[in-house]
Amino acid sequence: MKQNPKVTVLMPAYNAEKYIKTSIESILNQTYKDFEFIIVNDCSTDKTLKIIEDYAKKDKRIKVISNNENQKIAKTLNIGLKEAQGEYIARMDADDWSYPDRIEKQVNFMEKNPDVVLSSGNMEICDAELKKANTSNYPCLDEQIRKVFLQYNPTVSPAMIWRRQISEEIGGFNPNTMSEDYMFFMDMSSKGKVANLKDILIKYRVLD
Repeated sequence: MKQNPKVTVLMPAYNAEKYIKTSIESILNQTYKDFEFIIVNDCSTDKTLKIIEDYAKKDKRIKVISNNENQKIAKTLNIGLKEAQGEYIARMDADDWSYPDRIEKQVNFMEKNPDVVLSSGNMEICDAELKKANTSNYPCLDEQIRKVFLQYNPTVSPAMIWRRQISEEIGGFNPNTMSEDYMFFMDMSSKGKVANLKDILIKYRVLD
């Protein structure tokens, strides 16, 4: 009997043909190997789906889901969540890049901190070519995060990892808000502690 993977990496994708190869490869090249990789194509009109399918042919960890009509990001994430098998869900965007030890660091942290329901880390804020412009410096401890989380979102949304069971309890992402990641983080924080690793986990691409 096949055992479920420890981690599900969840990536929504829409018209991301320019950058998605880099994003996919950054996940496939992780030092941590026990994961499935669910990529949900939200009815892209460019070559995004073909690129995803080409990678899926080469790596069985990739599971491709393709929406029949454009659902926007919250519903697309929820579609992927319903198929997820991992104990942990690691979020990824189709235009960012994860450091090779990102998932390993995050799983180790979550395993050592069972009272934490969701965590992220820091990011290098980059231009379209992934050239670093700035680096984030978010608070790390639950009590520090709670002091500021009504003022701004003190997490790196595409670098979040969370416990799947808890996200099922809150019903996933709310499609009736403009800030689905922020609201998801707030809903998760009502179920337990939240945290950030001091480590830089991703390169976050800022596009014009």
